[in-house]
Amino acid sequence: MPGGVTPRPWFWPLAAGGHGPDWYFHATFADAAGLARRVAEHLSTEFVRDTGVADPDQLAYLDAHTHARLTEMRAAGVRENIYVFAEVTVTGGALMMCHGLAADRFDETPMLRALLDTPDLGLTDWQVGYGGDFTGQVAQGVGPGSLRAHLGLPAP
Repeated sequence: MPGGVTPRPWFWPLAAGGHGPDWYFHATFADAAGLARRVAEHLSTEFVRDTGVADPDQLAYLDAHTHARLTEMRAAGVRENIYVFAEVTVTGGALMMCHGLAADRFDETPMLRALLDTPDLGLTDWQVGYGGDFTGQVAQGVGPGSLRAHLGLPAP
């Protein structure tokens, strides 16, 4: 990359700090419809849309293994926790990514880069955190410039 900038995954401070057990990324965008469209276009094929979510306004994507397991459990009427998973959800203008004990097995950073390359989505703020329910925060920012810096990307 120009100027010696080294791109990093969104979760780099979590991995470096040994934080966990779960890793979270949350961001808010002004253009909810555009956000949903761009996530669907640019999310890795490792993720599958979960149409079984209770909230009709939420788009949820799970890693393929978790999606298959959850589909089997739903069909069998089994209700139990799945501890190792990766999930991406879009609700309105909010984007949430969670790695439940999945650490760095998945990387949604290429999708985040595509979102950053669409300035009209209007990224307003973002956070990276960890814990059972986003109890610890390691990074946050306002606007696309701060997320670009977090990801080690040059300014556009």
